[in-house]
Amino acid sequence: MYRRIGLLLALCFLMVSVSQKSWCATIIVNTSSANNSGEDAGSGDATHCAFAEAFKSIQNASFESGCVNSVAAEPFGNNDEVLFSVTEATLDEYLENTTDPKTVLISKEAVDSSVLYYPVFSSPVTLHFTGNAGIHWNRPVGPDQPVLGLVNIRITGTTTHDDFIYVQGASLIVAGSQFTGLTRRVLHVQNGERVQVVGSHFQGNTWRSLTLDGVGESSIGTNSFVNNNTIDGDGSAISTSGAAGTHTFIIHNTFSGNRSTANGGAIYSAGSDHIVLISNNTIYNNTSSIEGGGIYLNSQYYMTGNIIAHNRAAVTGGLDSDDCYLSGSPSSPDYISYNIFSVATSTTGCRASMGLSNNQVQYTYALPALVAASPFYTYLHPLEVGSTAINQIPEGPLCGSSTIAAIDQRFIPAPSGDGCDIGAYEMYTPSVFTFSSPTATVREGETVILTVHRAASTDGQAQLNYQATGALMGGVETLHWNNKESADKTITIPVPSDTIAQGDRTFTVSLTADFPRLSGLVGSPASVTVTIQDVPVAAGSGGASGTGGDSGSGGSSGLGGDSGAGGSSGTGGDTGTPEGVPASLTAGGGCDLIP
Repeated sequence: MYRRIGLLLALCFLMVSVSQKSWCATIIVNTSSANNSGEDAGSGDATHCAFAEAFKSIQNASFESGCVNSVAAEPFGNNDEVLFSVTEATLDEYLENTTDPKTVLISKEAVDSSVLYYPVFSSPVTLHFTGNAGIHWNRPVGPDQPVLGLVNIRITGTTTHDDFIYVQGASLIVAGSQFTGLTRRVLHVQNGERVQVVGSHFQGNTWRSLTLDGVGESSIGTNSFVNNNTIDGDGSAISTSGAAGTHTFIIHNTFSGNRSTANGGAIYSAGSDHIVLISNNTIYNNTSSIEGGGIYLNSQYYMTGNIIAHNRAAVTGGLDSDDCYLSGSPSSPDYISYNIFSVATSTTGCRASMGLSNNQVQYTYALPALVAASPFYTYLHPLEVGSTAINQIPEGPLCGSSTIAAIDQRFIPAPSGDGCDIGAYEMYTPSVFTFSSPTATVREGETVILTVHRAASTDGQAQLNYQATGALMGGVETLHWNNKESADKTITIPVPSDTIAQGDRTFTVSLTADFPRLSGLVGSPASVTVTIQDVPVAAGSGGASGTGGDSGSGGSSGLGGDSGAGGSSGTGGDTGTPEGVPASLTAGGGCDLIP
């Protein structure tokens, strides 16, 4: 359960001139009249294409019939924009033209199974809406629901429709995306099986960012919601409701400066049997016009590890329910813990939870200004040295690698130190990972051992990638350190021998960050150049002594010796190399493994 046209064309030409690997394209989608069947709209504008073709172009990185690059005949690439100017666009026509109607993925990037926490993206695609445009998907409610995926997407423009993205009876995945300055509901899902929103940023929207009605399971994690408003009532960032069996998980997000015209400045939940888990969020400086300046919960709830401070509810005229209004019931008292509030007294607000374990009340609790949570698009309030939020949650059921507190909003591993921190930010001192030397030497047929140091700090778990390139190619491998572990790690690479006298050669082993599993930096030297000293093994003729001879390189027990590869008892021994087959193509026959 615990388990992101004129000016545009100028920009396009600029991007093309800067780098041959960067280009941009504009697809204008007009699904009215003949364009629904994929034909030209008849206006003489060849840049129009059908709704289905636009999405195929995004997914396939190429232009489908009727979709024309407005700059040049380039593949669909970076900094693209899809312009929607329609009466109302739906995904139904798109699904009729796909071989797999179960999934619609609007993205150029691959999404792996770990999309919930590790989105993969580079340059975003922009979906620009005008008129009454929007993406609307109405599906029959039932099992095995299809999925709409928005990965690395920017939504811009205006619409007179109630929703920019509306999904009925289907699931939704959003990763690494940005939604800013929108004037209608941004993402609205009804009766979906699952919703996942991760690594995305919502800012300055005027009509609620997420509306979730009757969704089986919603996971909202590692996002930021900043200065959003709602003109239709409760919960400017998130409004969630449901019946028995529905769950919403709100984990490692930042809610800052949001305002509701009714209840719940940032978060609102309803449904006496709906369960909401609010864990390790920073909910700061939000306001509501009625109750619950930060959150309003009229459902079952867990609240653990949150900073919920300096929120204001106008109706109270004071601090009674400024941070929280809790009219539902806690799912378990054990999980109303390790929170920081700034209220004074309350019977319905957060202060009602102060009798439970390890909560704090700090009337003047203040956080630094928002900063970018690079390399993603989100923003957060960092903690300051000495904050009472640091290391407050001990390793155990609420803190550790197998819990919901395993990472922070930036994907920094938690705990990073003596315990997990309260809020969306995990304070840590970065480790520095380096090789012990920039060079090394090894003879053919021997093994080189390279040492990697962890210095400056031992905070957090860390995983580092390394790979050999050059004369000795290799795949990507990993090194792993636990939290507080300082011991050196070694990389062991055996170097095969060969029968060719070709002089000394080199290969390089390089360290790279395994983001987001690296809680540190890669320092210098970040690579080792290894010199392979050439020791050719004399090629035999295939007799009893085998390829390499009895006294091959390495001695009687070494590679090419009596018992080694190519020796009398080794592979290619008594029977030797089969007649007519080159020695380099047989096992143990002195195969040249190093190009």
